[in-house]
Amino acid sequence: AAPEIEQKMEQLVGQLETVKGKKSYGYLPESVKKTVDEAVDKLEELLDNIVEMYCCPRQTQYVGKQPQTTKAIRLRLDKLTSQHVEYIFDVMSNTTQPIKNIMAYLRTTILNAPTTMEHYYQAQGNWLTAQSRKK
Repeated sequence: AAPEIEQKMEQLVGQLETVKGKKSYGYLPESVKKTVDEAVDKLEELLDNIVEMYCCPRQTQYVGKQPQTTKAIRLRLDKLTSQHVEYIFDVMSNTTQPIKNIMAYLRTTILNAPTTMEHYYQAQGNWLTAQSRKK
């Protein structure tokens, strides 16, 4: 699961358990509104990038310095599921190398999510298995 979003949701659930009365946004304490806003901002940033790539009027776009047709990009984006969104947040939060162009990295991660997600989690599972054997 995506640590950042998952942590925000867990934090929000905990905060909402202590809120009395209406639980609609306008009635929430400022600390709870802040948690909601942070989670929504992360999702909105991701969605903005997806929409920009999908609705691009040009026939060709550059993603990760590679030219790709907007039609091919749309076909890939059509395959995105909520699991892919979790994967994208997971990859972004676990990146340890400095990223020169975060927008290009995010868009490449979004576009490649349908084809790389299973390999990523398989590699993580293999690493965890190897670590447990060392003990």
